[in-house]
Amino acid sequence: MTLPDVAKRLADADPPAWLIQALEEFADLIRQPRSDPELDTIERKLFRYAEYIQRWLPLYARLEDYEFEGPWNCIDDLSSNLEEFRLFLAKEITHSTSGDPRRKLCAAVCVEGYRLLHDGRVQLHSGNLRQTCEDLWLASGNPTTAKAVGADVRDNWRRDLEHVANGDDWVRSRLELYKTSAKII
Repeated sequence: MTLPDVAKRLADADPPAWLIQALEEFADLIRQPRSDPELDTIERKLFRYAEYIQRWLPLYARLEDYEFEGPWNCIDDLSSNLEEFRLFLAKEITHSTSGDPRRKLCAAVCVEGYRLLHDGRVQLHSGNLRQTCEDLWLASGNPTTAKAVGADVRDNWRRDLEHVANGDDWVRSRLELYKTSAKII
C-alpha cells in the first residue's frame, strides 16, 4: 500500500495533490523507528517526571519567603496545571486501549481527511474507513495490526476511530492548510 493509494481510498476517486502531500507529512509522524523503545513508554515517563516536579516544586516556591527573585506566578500556575496534566496522564496510562498515540493520529488523519473531501460527512463504522486507517498505518512503514495471518484488521481501528470521532482541530488545520496553500517546504 502506498500513500497515493491511501489518498485515492479517502477521496473515493483520483485524489487531489494536496492530500498526498499532507499524507506524506503525517506519515513521518505515524512512522515508528523500530529500534526506539521509548515510544511505548513516553506517557509513563512523562507521568514520572510530572510527579518528580510536583514533589520538588513547593520547595522551590518557598524561596520567595527568603526574598529570592523568581517567576513566582509561573510556579503557581505550573503547580496547578501540572496536577491536571498528571491526572490526565494517569488516566491515559490506565485506560489506553492501544497504548500507541500514533494509532489515534492515524485515525484522526483519516477521519479529518474524509470530512474535508466529503462535505463534513463521515461514517466511523464504515469498513472502508477502518481499512483506510490500516492502509495509512502500513504505508507509513508500520507492521500490520492483524493479530493473526489473514485476520480482518478493520475491527482493530474501531476504538481509535471512536476516540477521534469528535474531530481533531490540529489535524484538520494542517489538512486545510495543505488544501488551501501551495506545497509547504
